[in-house]
Amino acid sequence: RRAAQDGWAVRVHRTGEPGASWVAGGMLAPHSEGWPGEERLLRLGLESLRLWHDSFLESLPREVVTARESLVVAVD
Repeated sequence: RRAAQDGWAVRVHRTGEPGASWVAGGMLAPHSEGWPGEERLLRLGLESLRLWHDSFLESLPREVVTARESLVVAVD
């Protein structure tokens, strides 16, 4: 959307197949995707999440964003 607002030609290609958004969910959930020994990756994921919330998420129309929060349940 932002690219189109900046004058770029934008085309949305929709298919019945899952796209990159299925993978991106892990990048936006660093708390549940981190493993021991991946502390640097966790810090990068946390910074990415902060940038997502501060720079991009709030600029989208409410009807585009299906969730703004998440709940992680775990068993110890």
